[in-house]
Amino acid sequence: MTYNMFASAITYTFADVDRLLALQTLKKIIPDQSALNNIATAVMTEFLSSDGKGDRERVYAYYKTICTDPRLLARIEQAYEGSKFLGAGAVAPDFTMADIDGREHLFSELRGKVIYVDVWATWCGPCLAEAPNFTRLAEHFRDDDRIEFVSLSIDDNLAAWKKMVSEDNHHWPQFIVQGEAQADFSTKYQITGIPRFMLFDSEGRVISVNAPRPSREDMAEYLEGLLGGQREQAATESNYSKSFEDFYSQWRGQNKPAPDFSAYDINGEEIRLSDYRGKTVILDFWFTSCHMCIKGFPALNKLAAEYASQDVVVLAACTPEDGDFNAFVKKNREKYPNLIWLKDRSAEEFEDVFARKVDGMV
Repeated sequence: MTYNMFASAITYTFADVDRLLALQTLKKIIPDQSALNNIATAVMTEFLSSDGKGDRERVYAYYKTICTDPRLLARIEQAYEGSKFLGAGAVAPDFTMADIDGREHLFSELRGKVIYVDVWATWCGPCLAEAPNFTRLAEHFRDDDRIEFVSLSIDDNLAAWKKMVSEDNHHWPQFIVQGEAQADFSTKYQITGIPRFMLFDSEGRVISVNAPRPSREDMAEYLEGLLGGQREQAATESNYSKSFEDFYSQWRGQNKPAPDFSAYDINGEEIRLSDYRGKTVILDFWFTSCHMCIKGFPALNKLAAEYASQDVVVLAACTPEDGDFNAFVKKNREKYPNLIWLKDRSAEEFEDVFARKVDGMV
């Protein structure tokens, strides 16, 4: 699990815990300053892009006392300044979007209802994985005039977006932002990864710009609560079944063997994770259709080359049922010679071993 995924886990598991307390606890239990810098920064990034519990000024002030990395401090300073316009209760920054016929609209035109926005793209696997859940919610509230569901694509490929939207033929509004409009939207809402879900009240004010996903088990009840004028209920007792300290220790997984799994290389040879015991293994799960995944390959290739003498290997494991794997690797393996290319042998085995949920491509 990466620092960012750990921060996401904190966000959802300890939703009702003040982020100041979270940072104070991290300070107590993490002796390594570099790890503290990165984890505290990941927690701050999640906090500033959501409606997490805590006073932003106090949480930010404390973060600055425990993070010693100037680069990370500068990143959070920028996010903090931008978050002043995205906090709960702030008027939603306006932006221009287009419908399938090319007509331009302002986001502010949708005011008058609670708005649940799905920010997605046709190439984003995790976005498409959430799509059936979003559809079920939209159908559940179809006759409720208090809420509007909106799909907002950041596709660069207009034709691909139009094709998918036409084929799906959903009953709720479909919009796209491209070019300068996309840059404006992404900057205003700090879009660094998708899928992203956002909630706004009927007056056009922010409820959350990092709202719960539609796959959340009680999402319909959560939305019913908002429509009834309530905020999310306090976390249940089960949220606290483990202390924050135990949660961190569990995440670190000290002295626990990594679950084994098998995959195939480009020649069809079976490779197991256990084949690399004795080495430090970086696992990168990716899609050939995920642009953001591919953008990370140069850095991963450089990392693998830089630390090869220290027995570090990078396994680039393509997700199951991706037919373009062989063609992609043949085209790119000379460009990224230090990566070990693998294809997961089956979706079933992968999910059984890791019991994972796709958490977004960033």
